[in-house]
Amino acid sequence: MLSRCSISAPYIAIVLLALIASTGLACAQVPVTDPCAPYPRNPQQREAWIKELIRSFGFADFHEPAVVRPTNQSAPYELVVQYSKGKKVAGCDVELRSYNGDLVGSTIRARPGDTLYIRLTNKLPDVTHHHPQDPHPADHDGDFSFNITNLHTHGLHTSPSGYGDNVFLEIRPEKYPGDPKATQLYRIHIPDKHPTGTFWYHAHFHGSTGVQVSSGMAGALIIEGGQDANGGLDAVPEIKAAEQKVFVLQQIRFGPDGKLEDFDTAIPDRQWSRNITVNGVFVPTIRIHPGEVQRWRFVHAGVEDNIALALDGHQLHEIAADGLALGRRVDWPAAEPSQEGVRELLLGPGYRSDVLVKAAPLAPGETSKEYFLRDGMLPAALSLQAATAAIRVAQSRAAFNAGDLIADIGNKPQRIIARVLIEGASRDMALPSGEELRDRVPSDLVPIRDEELTDAEQSVRFDGMSRRSCTPDGNCPICQTETPDCKLHFTSNERVFMPEHAPRVLKLGQASKWTITGDGIFPHPFHIHVNPFEVEREEPAKDGKMQQAKLWKDTIILPAGGQPKPIVIRSRYLDYEGEFVMHCHILGHEDMGMMERVKIAK
Repeated sequence: MLSRCSISAPYIAIVLLALIASTGLACAQVPVTDPCAPYPRNPQQREAWIKELIRSFGFADFHEPAVVRPTNQSAPYELVVQYSKGKKVAGCDVELRSYNGDLVGSTIRARPGDTLYIRLTNKLPDVTHHHPQDPHPADHDGDFSFNITNLHTHGLHTSPSGYGDNVFLEIRPEKYPGDPKATQLYRIHIPDKHPTGTFWYHAHFHGSTGVQVSSGMAGALIIEGGQDANGGLDAVPEIKAAEQKVFVLQQIRFGPDGKLEDFDTAIPDRQWSRNITVNGVFVPTIRIHPGEVQRWRFVHAGVEDNIALALDGHQLHEIAADGLALGRRVDWPAAEPSQEGVRELLLGPGYRSDVLVKAAPLAPGETSKEYFLRDGMLPAALSLQAATAAIRVAQSRAAFNAGDLIADIGNKPQRIIARVLIEGASRDMALPSGEELRDRVPSDLVPIRDEELTDAEQSVRFDGMSRRSCTPDGNCPICQTETPDCKLHFTSNERVFMPEHAPRVLKLGQASKWTITGDGIFPHPFHIHVNPFEVEREEPAKDGKMQQAKLWKDTIILPAGGQPKPIVIRSRYLDYEGEFVMHCHILGHEDMGMMERVKIAK
């Protein structure tokens, strides 16, 4: 097995020549003397550095986060926000904000009809920071900290009010033992007909969200079992027989000292970008038997760039997106590093995807074979790194054409996420057919007909590329002056977020159409709380050609590259009144103002 550059010469001669060429893990020319150091700016040196990091600190066995079932009112789950101690990321000793001192939150498992009882206690230091939004909310003038927190259950159809999925709560650092402002008992009820699937939870206090999630304050939330009329995916025999693995994909950030104490490190320039971790582990090893089918639940819990997911030599058979069954099996192509134009399974920040993987057989005489799960190259129009370069040009006030600049910046480079090792006794397991999956879409998620669109049509524009002059109330008209107050802002409908802004009001029990556009440079992921929406995406058909297909989601990437094209969604507002938010899920953009209040009322 490929593990380190110190492998004996005969073994290299026999096995590694072709493998090194295909994996890109040739022996690095840049020794890793300090794993906490920023990655080199030079592209060739950076790639060599990452390869040596993998050789030195990668390939530990895959492990699942701890599992909790916080459904007992008399014994709530104690979720403590504190600095991690004694943790390493790719060899670097880190000290980061965390849940219970871990690099990834425990996996919460529950069933429809359960209530989650979670006591969130904030043990972070009581210090103040400068709010990343300009102008900042008035109520945080001199009273803001990256250490204020709260909790969001991303994707759950549940109440946004009271002590439920309420992102307007503030849990402040503990000033003294028993400080009531430092503790909140959440009671999040999951309705009886809630879809089973892969969801997640994370910090969501406006201004500190990016810093805290960049530190690892996130975890998977799995809803299982249930009595949906359509049965759900868990009841499909081939899926029920498959071993499950949870992959919380994180983009953990830190500076050369292993800490993250400022907003610029959380929302980095290229020199700060680091590799993806899986459940807090850098390039783990996943083991699977030949012929075995496993169910991999992916959560993109990162804060910035999109992930182009692909596995060497294997299709990823997608059965659910954002926790909701597709009603079909979408066969995303295997990674072929030498092949141009391969379309990977695209995950934006906040996305989830459930895939089935059927391990390839071993050849006669083989006892194991190694493959790699990859974050493939992305065109510049889908890469935040490219957009960041564009905004640096804009901030320099150099004239440029958005479409031309995007084309010139180049692609996001490929990264290795995990090693997959096929070994052991052969197992002849089957994949479910499309017929078996066709009726598994949750029974409440029926297509929205034109005649249902009785609520007012909604329009959203996310913009981070226009120079604006913002007033203290958060309104940000476009400006053309050379004054310091005329600069780039991250806005939703020409405003930065202010708690006092009147919310966008939707009517309970009705449905509406939304038209959402971006700025043409940033691939903004649009996310809305409480209710999923119906949308179209491009995906491979059975013949391998790309086609448009409908699905239900709660997060969708807005296209970039030249003139922005709108995304059109449809959504029903069922069961719950109350206020919540919609925002960009590049969490630094949200913290800088790209967010709005939304209210559902009778």
